[in-house]
Amino acid sequence: MRTIILGNGLAGTMTGRTLRELDSSVEITIISQEKYPYYPRPNLIDFLAGELPLNRLFAFPPGWAEKQKLEIRLGKEVTGLDVDEMAVEIDRKERLKADQVVLATGASPLLPAIPGIDRKGVFCLR
Repeated sequence: MRTIILGNGLAGTMTGRTLRELDSSVEITIISQEKYPYYPRPNLIDFLAGELPLNRLFAFPPGWAEKQKLEIRLGKEVTGLDVDEMAVEIDRKERLKADQVVLATGASPLLPAIPGIDRKGVFCLR
C-alpha cells in the first residue's frame, strides 16, 4: 500500500509519522514545495531575530525521515491530482500513483495590498 501526503508542515509530517507507527509496511511519500524539512512555524520568529541557530530550527534531527522510512521530496510542486486514478503529478513531468492521498497543504496568509510587500527583506509569517 502506498500513501502520498501533500504538505510537509505539522499535519503532513505527523500524518506520516503516525502512519508509520501503525503500519511498518506502508510506503509513505511526503511531497512539499518547501525546500526544508518540517520546522515549527513559531520558531521562525526566534530564528529571524538571531536567537535560534539553524540547526535548532527543525523539529527532527538529520536522518530522522530515513529512520522512519519516510520518503520526503522537498522543493517539488504538485501540478496535478487525479482523484479517479489516485495519481499525483509532480513538476508537470512525473506521475505517482497511490492507494491514499492526504492533502495537508496548510493555509496561505492573506496579504494586504501594500506597495512593496513582495520586496526582498519583507517577511510574512503565518
